[in-house]
Amino acid sequence: MWHSRLNEELEKIGFVSCRSEPCVYTKNNNKCLNIIAVYVDDLLLVCTDLGELGAIIKKISNVFQIVNKGPINHFLGMEVERENPTGALTISQKQLVLQLLKKNRMSVCRPVSTPLETNFQVHC
Repeated sequence: MWHSRLNEELEKIGFVSCRSEPCVYTKNNNKCLNIIAVYVDDLLLVCTDLGELGAIIKKISNVFQIVNKGPINHFLGMEVERENPTGALTISQKQLVLQLLKKNRMSVCRPVSTPLETNFQVHC
């Protein structure tokens, strides 16, 4: 029920759910890319324009009670770093991987390359 209501409100303000990942919404507006990732009742907003980000937050807060926690550092076990001045994001799960390796007594294992293609990108 919650997701249906959220979906309806996000569509009202121009967002479209990704076919391959229905909890990810996108909106392209005046050369500005906006992405909302939804996990239960947490929303992660990513915008290429701060003004647009503020407008989206305002529209969502007119319908739902929200808590704006500001720039992201962690989300769902992921560590997020922003590189200034470009604004490029680096997302990793380094601490989680290190904890798992330690827990399973594999801290001294040799690394191998990832099974995904280099520069693999998800398309919505």
